[in-house]
Amino acid sequence: MQQLIIKLSPEATADYLAISKKKTAAEMSQDIEASGVNLDIKLSMLAGLHFADIDVNGQRIKPNSESDDLEIELLEIN
Repeated sequence: MQQLIIKLSPEATADYLAISKKKTAAEMSQDIEASGVNLDIKLSMLAGLHFADIDVNGQRIKPNSESDDLEIELLEIN
């Protein structure tokens, strides 16, 4: 059995939190119950390499040229 672990980089996490905070604040200021945000990860794994696009409510998380936006681990578990 395998387990897939996906970790966002600190920069990608900051982008996610900024987008979600802005959306939640806008809903609350309009007296609307906060509905949450969508986190979409389009992931391709090929021979140990991975490629991903990360969107929050349709906004792409900006890639950081100095670090990967996300870390992927595929673990064998018993």
